[in-house]
Amino acid sequence: MAIPHEVRHYVYWHGKIDKKPLRYHLAERFSGNNKPSWGMEWLEEIFADVYGCLIAGPVIARSFQDLQLRHSQKRFVEDDGEHPVPILRPDIYTKVLRKHFNNDKADWAVEMNTKWVEKRNKRDQKFDGITPDRKFYYRENNQFIARHITDAISPVDSNDDRLIDPKDDKPIDIMVNTILDILKPRLKPVGWWHDYFAGKAISDTYQLFSAQFKEGFETLEAPGEQFKSLSPADLHALWLAESQPNTLRVNNGEDEPPVWLPLFRAGGWATRGPDDNPTSG
Repeated sequence: MAIPHEVRHYVYWHGKIDKKPLRYHLAERFSGNNKPSWGMEWLEEIFADVYGCLIAGPVIARSFQDLQLRHSQKRFVEDDGEHPVPILRPDIYTKVLRKHFNNDKADWAVEMNTKWVEKRNKRDQKFDGITPDRKFYYRENNQFIARHITDAISPVDSNDDRLIDPKDDKPIDIMVNTILDILKPRLKPVGWWHDYFAGKAISDTYQLFSAQFKEGFETLEAPGEQFKSLSPADLHALWLAESQPNTLRVNNGEDEPPVWLPLFRAGGWATRGPDDNPTSG
């Protein structure tokens, strides 16, 4: 479930809108009065969260809930200066589910929000109610400032069926709404990831996804021995010759390799662009 999120880091660094790098386009959108009062250091991660949720729907929302619960109690509520604080990060996914999928799958956001509240309450009991006030600690000028979750993002509830009134926007609301405004007109629906949830309870999210994945996987043919020794360039040439010639023909010039090859060969996901290459994000 990390893949729909992590690949979007690559999109963040290499994507373009009207020939302008996507990250510069975002910077322009978040300038002047449109810039959130704080939280902008989370922008790349929030972009990947929003994009990943648009692709994968409720199953990635569930996955990121479970991932946040793996953090220590200290890390659960403290800002690391890069990722949204774990105690509030699942709210980004439920917000996207509510705003993008509300027309025909309104229950997704409500169910996922209910699940997350239950999980947070259970965690509070485990840690003797350390965070029942729903506060987190935001890093500001090398100090941690206590803030409430609702200072960062407005709650997801049954009345949240439209873009939030600008006068009520919170910093993450501004980022989520703007990113959705950019992506939704440019993103083709990928129903394989989430349409099979329609009309079904999502309490068994992983089981439903597993069944969908298994059904799709069984239609694929395993690669033959003759393919295992081929280099990425040879595999790409074979794809162009025998499969779908328009799918991966993305070259900058005749003598340059396809742009996907550097990503294919990467030792980790390039979540920081060309200057760094951590192996997680």
